Amino acid sequence: IVEQPQGRNYSPGDVVSVIGPIGEGFPLKRDVQQLLLIAQDYPPIRLLFLMNQALRSGMSVTLVLTGDAREAYPINLLSPAVEVIQSDNAVNWADQRQTFLWAEQVFAVTSPALWIDYYAMLLRAAEESRHALPEGYLHGVFDFPLPCGTGGCMACMVRSKDGNQLACLDGASFDLARIKFG
Repeated sequence: IVEQPQGRNYSPGDVVSVIGPIGEGFPLKRDVQQLLLIAQDYPPIRLLFLMNQALRSGMSVTLVLTGDAREAYPINLLSPAVEVIQSDNAVNWADQRQTFLWAEQVFAVTSPALWIDYYAMLLRAAEESRHALPEGYLHGVFDFPLPCGTGGCMACMVRSKDGNQLACLDGASFDLARIKFG
């Protein structure tokens, strides 16, 4: 089961649909206790499963909603255990440096049309806050349209320092320190 509606439990023998791109999911480190999730000018939907998994594991979770993301998702539906930070600015928020220092791992999502600019700015802000990023610290979720879901069409290609990767097979989350911007 990749994702399931909240409140729905599955039992052995239940039939579930797993058709579609699976990829590698979210590489959440085992020892993380403080998780930062960022929705940059884009709805946080792709981060909600990770948020709920983190809360069930006893992690502290902060969700930053910037730009249009502030109005794109009703925060009253979130668990009261989630700290929510909102900002008009798509890439900056109050106490951003402290938030990056607090977080042990970060996952962000933004529009497929804006990812190059927004993720590059987010990476710079994280580097300026922490000076050196631990491996796997900052991940971008690439919410591309996936026409084939098998890697055949190459529509979801992400250029990285490790070679070209496909969001449908290798992602949808990638370490932003390994991405080639521009």
